[in-house]
Amino acid sequence: MRVRAALRSPWAKPCVAAVLLAPAAYLLWAAFTDALGANPAEALSLATGELALRTLCVTLAITPLRVISGWSEWARLRRMIGLIAFSYAVCHLLCYSWFDMGFDWGDIALDLGKRPFILVGMLTLVLLRDRKSTRLNSSHLGISYAVFCLKKK
Repeated sequence: MRVRAALRSPWAKPCVAAVLLAPAAYLLWAAFTDALGANPAEALSLATGELALRTLCVTLAITPLRVISGWSEWARLRRMIGLIAFSYAVCHLLCYSWFDMGFDWGDIALDLGKRPFILVGMLTLVLLRDRKSTRLNSSHLGISYAVFCLKKK
């Protein structure tokens, strides 16, 4: 019962966000203090990719957890965790395109053909972006307005 009360607390979202963003704070600190090892670009790229996957898995686990436990309070955290997963995925893309490829879009396009897992990552990011953008209230207003205009005609 204590877990359910904690999920209802107004502090639940800030605490979960702090826990999920703590690795990003550590990575920033490590980058500025040269504590990432001999290849900091690879360390940043691997860490942000792993964090993106882990937070995405946590996001996807919320619905089964809600169904199994019967506690609808878990759903309050899903959008925030998903946005954090998207942020880590964008950071991972930036690390790859900046540190590994130097923003050379021709090399990135060639790399997509050589390594299929990069293509899968890019497609996943596009799907996450679409999912993120359809969750915003402003996009719902725009869609509602478009439907209203179509019905009016």
